[in-house]
Amino acid sequence: MLTERAHVGPLRLLKALYPEGERVCHAVIVHPPGGIVAGDELAIDIAVANSGHLLVTTPGTQKWYRSTGQAAIARTKLSVHDNAALEWLPQESMVFNGAIVSQRVSVQINDDAKFFGWEIVCLGRTTRNERFTQGELRQRLEIVRDDVLVWCENTVLDGDDPLLRSALGTNNMPVIATAWIAFQPNEATEVSILTHVRLILEAEPTAAASRPAPGLIVIKIVGYSAETIRQSLAKVWSRIREEVFGIVAETPRIWST
Repeated sequence: MLTERAHVGPLRLLKALYPEGERVCHAVIVHPPGGIVAGDELAIDIAVANSGHLLVTTPGTQKWYRSTGQAAIARTKLSVHDNAALEWLPQESMVFNGAIVSQRVSVQINDDAKFFGWEIVCLGRTTRNERFTQGELRQRLEIVRDDVLVWCENTVLDGDDPLLRSALGTNNMPVIATAWIAFQPNEATEVSILTHVRLILEAEPTAAASRPAPGLIVIKIVGYSAETIRQSLAKVWSRIREEVFGIVAETPRIWST
């Protein structure tokens, strides 16, 4: 059950729902302005207490608008305590051409906690054929287990960075996604889940999944469509949810609105 919520400014928890009964809370986070401008700072701090289970999503795309010179900052801290579970399923972030973005997502889990989450970034408004030719994206994604850093990725991209065009980078594909599956280490379970994930991702030629640390699977995808990539990650989530969390997938209602 949701025990506490607080907000300062427009960012807030819209509603807590229990479509799966009291065992799992579905929470929807909304930011009514719909975007972040130069000088803005958004901070999200979510903690799932011992034996709790929380699924968090958002109703729409988060936009990073063109900057007048200052950075727009987002900091997300997700903490999952003993025998707790968190599913972090936000919709994508869209970085407008000329935006200056600083984003950090830190996931801190205890050894027997369970976590599935993703971050999807679209560089430019692709429906307008906009490319990310000006601006800057700085992103740090990290997983910490029992106060030990087990996985970290730092991205620094300038507008029109050669990596955006290089086959060693994103090869002109504007959407970059990272997803994580974390659970209590067990080699047999890890091999089974990784096999299932790779089978699902066979339809995505620019997707890969690996096991960089015990009890952790990381997925990377680049592509042209944020919606297509989100659907692929949702298929992964739906397939592994029972194996990792012990519950059959229940699609968040907000995704149907």
